[in-house]
Amino acid sequence: MLIQLLCFNGCADISPHSFIMPEELKRDLPSVQAEYCIQRMPPYTGHEAQPGALDYVSFTYALFANR
Repeated sequence: MLIQLLCFNGCADISPHSFIMPEELKRDLPSVQAEYCIQRMPPYTGHEAQPGALDYVSFTYALFANR
């Protein structure tokens, strides 16, 4: 699980925005991991949101806040 989270973190770190697009996840993660993230990430609703943008900050916080 740690390796998977580090891979996701790498995807998020290269994003110049506060959101990530499903296409980026599919490109940079194995398909099972990308689909897991896409299914569980809330839509990003910030001012620079693009259609289909996902909120990786909220997703990551929710993942680790319960630990």
